[in-house]
Amino acid sequence: DAILKLANVVREDNLDTKIYLNKPGNKEDYENLMGGEATVNKLDKTVTEFLISISKKGGLTPSDQTELRRGLETIKNLERIGDLSINLVEFFDMLKEDKETFSLAALTDMNSMLDELNEMFDMAIAIYRDRNEKLYNTLMEKEDIMDTTEFAARQSHFTRMAKGECSSAIAASVYVDILGTIERMGDHCCNIARSSILDYADKENKL
Repeated sequence: DAILKLANVVREDNLDTKIYLNKPGNKEDYENLMGGEATVNKLDKTVTEFLISISKKGGLTPSDQTELRRGLETIKNLERIGDLSINLVEFFDMLKEDKETFSLAALTDMNSMLDELNEMFDMAIAIYRDRNEKLYNTLMEKEDIMDTTEFAARQSHFTRMAKGECSSAIAASVYVDILGTIERMGDHCCNIARSSILDYADKENKL
Protein backbone atom coordinates (compact mmCIF):
# COMPACT_ATOMS: atom_id res chain seq x y z
CA ASP A 1 0.00 0.00 0.00
CA ALA A 2 1.60 3.26 -1.17
CA ILE A 3 -0.23 5.27 1.49
CA LEU A 4 1.17 3.07 4.25
CA LYS A 5 4.62 3.53 2.71
CA LEU A 6 4.11 7.30 2.89
CA ALA A 7 2.92 6.97 6.49
CA ASN A 8 6.07 5.07 7.42
CA VAL A 9 8.30 7.84 6.02
CA VAL A 10 6.34 10.48 7.95
CA ARG A 11 6.57 8.37 11.10
CA GLU A 12 10.35 8.17 10.80
CA ASP A 13 10.54 11.92 10.27
CA ASN A 14 8.49 12.49 13.43
CA LEU A 15 10.81 10.28 15.46
CA ASP A 16 13.89 11.96 13.96
CA THR A 17 12.45 15.37 14.82
CA LYS A 18 12.35 14.45 18.50
CA ILE A 19 15.93 13.20 18.29
CA TYR A 20 16.90 16.46 16.57
CA LEU A 21 15.49 18.43 19.50
CA ASN A 22 17.30 16.45 22.17
CA LYS A 23 20.63 15.63 20.55
CA PRO A 24 20.64 18.46 19.34
CA GLY A 25 20.77 17.79 15.62
CA ASN A 26 23.65 18.77 13.37
CA LYS A 27 23.91 19.60 9.66
CA GLU A 28 23.92 15.94 8.66
CA ASP A 29 20.79 15.28 10.74
CA TYR A 30 19.13 18.29 9.12
CA GLU A 31 19.96 17.05 5.62
CA ASN A 32 18.57 13.62 6.48
CA LEU A 33 15.32 15.23 7.62
CA MET A 34 15.16 17.29 4.43
CA GLY A 35 15.67 14.08 2.47
CA GLY A 36 12.74 12.53 4.29
CA GLU A 37 10.60 15.56 3.52
CA ALA A 38 11.56 15.33 -0.16
CA THR A 39 10.50 11.67 -0.14
CA VAL A 40 7.17 12.60 1.46
CA ASN A 41 6.52 15.24 -1.19
CA LYS A 42 7.44 12.85 -4.01
CA LEU A 43 5.18 10.09 -2.69
CA ASP A 44 2.40 12.62 -2.07
CA LYS A 45 2.56 13.78 -5.70
CA THR A 46 2.84 10.28 -7.17
CA VAL A 47 0.02 8.68 -5.19
CA THR A 48 -2.29 11.70 -5.55
CA GLU A 49 -1.80 11.74 -9.33
CA PHE A 50 -2.50 8.00 -9.48
CA LEU A 51 -5.74 8.29 -7.49
CA ILE A 52 -6.92 11.25 -9.56
CA SER A 53 -6.23 9.30 -12.76
CA ILE A 54 -8.49 6.54 -11.45
CA SER A 55 -11.25 9.02 -10.69
CA LYS A 56 -11.09 10.41 -14.23
CA LYS A 57 -11.73 6.99 -15.76
CA GLY A 58 -15.28 7.01 -14.38
CA GLY A 59 -17.46 4.02 -13.64
CA LEU A 60 -16.66 4.05 -9.95
CA THR A 61 -19.22 2.73 -7.49
CA PRO A 62 -20.20 4.88 -4.49
CA SER A 63 -18.00 2.59 -2.37
CA ASP A 64 -15.06 3.12 -4.74
CA GLN A 65 -15.57 6.87 -4.59
CA THR A 66 -15.57 6.76 -0.80
CA GLU A 67 -12.31 4.81 -0.76
CA LEU A 68 -10.78 7.21 -3.25
CA ARG A 69 -11.76 10.25 -1.23
CA ARG A 70 -10.48 8.62 1.95
CA GLY A 71 -7.16 7.93 0.27
CA LEU A 72 -6.79 11.49 -0.98
CA GLU A 73 -7.71 12.91 2.42
CA THR A 74 -5.27 10.63 4.22
CA ILE A 75 -2.44 11.60 1.87
CA LYS A 76 -3.06 15.29 2.45
CA ASN A 77 -3.10 14.86 6.23
CA LEU A 78 0.14 12.88 6.11
CA GLU A 79 1.75 15.55 3.95
CA ARG A 80 0.71 18.26 6.39
CA ILE A 81 2.14 16.30 9.34
CA GLY A 82 5.42 16.05 7.43
CA ASP A 83 5.43 19.80 6.72
CA LEU A 84 4.74 20.65 10.36
CA SER A 85 7.54 18.32 11.47
CA ILE A 86 9.96 20.35 9.37
CA ASN A 87 8.53 23.54 10.87
CA LEU A 88 9.50 22.19 14.29
CA VAL A 89 13.05 21.57 13.11
CA GLU A 90 13.24 25.15 11.85
CA PHE A 91 12.08 26.43 15.24
CA PHE A 92 14.74 24.33 16.98
CA ASP A 93 17.39 25.70 14.62
CA MET A 94 16.48 29.27 15.51
CA LEU A 95 17.76 28.64 19.03
CA LYS A 96 20.83 26.74 17.87
CA GLU A 97 21.85 29.54 15.51
CA ASP A 98 21.69 32.04 18.41
CA LYS A 99 23.49 29.58 20.72
CA GLU A 100 20.53 29.53 23.08
CA THR A 101 18.71 26.59 24.68
CA PHE A 102 15.32 25.67 26.06
CA SER A 103 14.87 25.34 29.80
CA LEU A 104 14.75 21.83 31.23
CA ALA A 105 11.04 22.30 32.02
CA ALA A 106 10.31 23.34 28.43
CA LEU A 107 12.26 20.37 27.05
CA THR A 108 10.36 18.03 29.35
CA ASP A 109 6.98 19.37 28.19
CA MET A 110 7.93 19.24 24.49
CA ASN A 111 9.17 15.68 24.81
CA SER A 112 5.96 14.70 26.56
CA MET A 113 3.88 16.17 23.75
CA LEU A 114 6.06 14.57 21.06
CA ASP A 115 5.69 11.18 22.76
CA GLU A 116 1.91 11.65 22.82
CA LEU A 117 1.97 12.69 19.17
CA ASN A 118 3.92 9.61 18.09
CA GLU A 119 1.46 7.38 19.94
CA MET A 120 -1.44 9.15 18.24
CA PHE A 121 0.19 8.79 14.84
CA ASP A 122 0.67 5.03 15.26
CA MET A 123 -2.96 4.70 16.37
CA ALA A 124 -4.21 6.74 13.42
CA ILE A 125 -2.37 4.58 10.90
CA ALA A 126 -3.58 1.39 12.59
CA ILE A 127 -7.14 2.73 12.40
CA TYR A 128 -6.66 3.59 8.71
CA ARG A 129 -5.37 0.09 8.05
CA ASP A 130 -7.74 -1.99 10.21
CA ARG A 131 -10.86 0.22 10.75
CA ASN A 132 -10.56 -0.45 14.47
CA GLU A 133 -13.41 1.49 16.10
CA LYS A 134 -12.30 0.69 19.66
CA LEU A 135 -8.86 2.10 18.90
CA TYR A 136 -10.54 5.13 17.34
CA ASN A 137 -12.29 5.86 20.64
CA THR A 138 -8.95 5.56 22.44
CA LEU A 139 -7.39 8.00 20.00
CA MET A 140 -10.14 10.54 20.63
CA GLU A 141 -9.32 10.27 24.34
CA LYS A 142 -5.65 10.81 23.49
CA GLU A 143 -6.60 13.97 21.62
CA ASP A 144 -8.18 15.34 24.80
CA ILE A 145 -5.01 14.47 26.72
CA MET A 146 -2.91 16.24 24.09
CA ASP A 147 -5.06 19.38 24.39
CA THR A 148 -4.72 19.31 28.17
CA THR A 149 -0.95 18.79 27.98
CA GLU A 150 -0.58 21.66 25.50
CA PHE A 151 -2.60 24.02 27.69
CA ALA A 152 -0.65 23.08 30.82
CA ALA A 153 2.70 23.51 29.04
CA ARG A 154 1.62 26.89 27.71
CA GLN A 155 0.55 28.09 31.16
CA SER A 156 3.78 26.83 32.74
CA HIS A 157 5.72 28.75 30.10
CA PHE A 158 3.98 32.02 30.89
CA THR A 159 4.51 31.41 34.60
CA ARG A 160 8.26 30.94 34.01
CA MET A 161 8.34 34.14 31.98
CA ALA A 162 6.53 36.07 34.71
CA LYS A 163 9.06 34.83 37.27
CA GLY A 164 12.00 35.77 35.05
CA GLU A 165 13.05 32.13 34.70
CA CYS A 166 13.10 32.13 30.89
CA SER A 167 16.57 33.34 29.92
CA SER A 168 16.30 32.88 26.13
CA ALA A 169 14.42 35.51 24.18
CA ILE A 170 14.25 33.23 21.13
CA ALA A 171 12.90 30.31 23.16
CA ALA A 172 10.31 32.57 24.76
CA SER A 173 9.24 33.71 21.30
CA VAL A 174 8.90 30.35 19.54
CA TYR A 175 7.96 28.00 22.38
CA VAL A 176 4.21 28.58 22.19
CA ASP A 177 4.40 28.17 18.40
CA ILE A 178 6.13 24.83 18.90
CA LEU A 179 3.42 23.63 21.28
CA GLY A 180 0.71 24.72 18.84
CA THR A 181 2.48 22.98 15.95
CA ILE A 182 2.64 19.67 17.80
CA GLU A 183 -1.03 20.02 18.73
CA ARG A 184 -1.95 20.61 15.07
CA MET A 185 -0.01 17.51 14.08
CA GLY A 186 -2.18 15.58 16.53
CA ASP A 187 -5.28 17.08 14.89
CA HIS A 188 -4.15 15.72 11.52
CA CYS A 189 -3.72 12.28 13.09
CA CYS A 190 -7.33 12.47 14.26
CA ASN A 191 -8.45 13.59 10.81
CA ILE A 192 -6.94 10.43 9.32
CA ALA A 193 -8.69 8.22 11.86
CA ARG A 194 -11.99 10.09 11.68
CA SER A 195 -12.17 9.75 7.91
CA SER A 196 -11.33 6.05 8.09
CA ILE A 197 -13.92 5.17 10.71
CA LEU A 198 -16.78 7.40 9.57
CA ASP A 199 -16.39 6.40 5.91
CA TYR A 200 -16.22 2.73 6.85
CA ALA A 201 -19.29 2.95 9.11
CA ASP A 202 -21.20 4.75 6.37
CA LYS A 203 -20.25 2.08 3.84
CA GLU A 204 -21.28 -0.72 6.21
CA ASN A 205 -24.69 0.91 6.73
CA LYS A 206 -25.28 1.00 2.98
CA LEU A 207 -24.58 -2.71 2.46
